[in-house]
Amino acid sequence: MQNALFSAELSLDGNCRPISGILPMAITAREHRLTEFYVAPSNVDEALLIDGLKVYAVENLAQLVRHLTGTEILTPAMPQAKEQKKDAAFTDDFADVQG
Repeated sequence: MQNALFSAELSLDGNCRPISGILPMAITAREHRLTEFYVAPSNVDEALLIDGLKVYAVENLAQLVRHLTGTEILTPAMPQAKEQKKDAAFTDDFADVQG
C-alpha cells in the first residue's frame, strides 16, 4: 500500500498499542498525499483531527492482515460527537493572565 501510513506500537502478542505524536504524523501523511492512516484505537480521535485521511482503528496485526488481504473489511473511523452542557460557562477569571 503506497498510499497508507501505519503507526502503532506492536506488542509481542500482536496487539496494537497507542503511541505519541499521531497528530504530526497525520499532518505529514496528508502533505505527502497519503490517503489512509492505520492507528491503534486509542489514537483514532487524534488522527481524525486532520481532514483528508481515512483513519482506521486496528486492534491487532491479524486484523490488519485480514483487512489488507480482503478477508475482513475495516470501516474508516468517524469523529465522535461530544456532548456539550447547555449551562457550560467559564468559571475561571483570566483577567490577571499576562503574556
